[in-house]
Amino acid sequence: MRSFSDSEKASLISTAAAVLYTPEGEHFGIVPIEAMAYQTPVIAINSGGPKETVEHKETGFLCSTDATEWARYMMELMKDPSKPDTMGKKGRKRVERLFSAEAFQSKFHKAVTTTEYRSSSWGRIMIVLVVAAFGIVLALVLRSH
Repeated sequence: MRSFSDSEKASLISTAAAVLYTPEGEHFGIVPIEAMAYQTPVIAINSGGPKETVEHKETGFLCSTDATEWARYMMELMKDPSKPDTMGKKGRKRVERLFSAEAFQSKFHKAVTTTEYRSSSWGRIMIVLVVAAFGIVLALVLRSH
């Protein structure tokens, strides 16, 4: 099966009522962030990265592995036509606040200039991780637009 082009992916995500994200234990997962960037709510497994990126009942829903729970949240989105739009807008704001270039720049600046970070080995590790995460997320988000 071929991969979708960036424009096909953008069209699919931006017109969907929701994006279902099922991988368990995913460390970060860019898909929920991409969905929220396109103002599309996310229904995701309540483990790994989605616990950090999706705000339950605000930008989407976090679920157990129970299919009935997933179906209930899908129905909740379908019953209220304004809900996907409201959640989608909140998701977009969350992405801009936490995962934009400005957000990463601020986190990086704090990590570099804060004495506790500069003076500890953990702090130096955090600086490297912030820079790496910034580069990865920025590249993926820019690629998806």
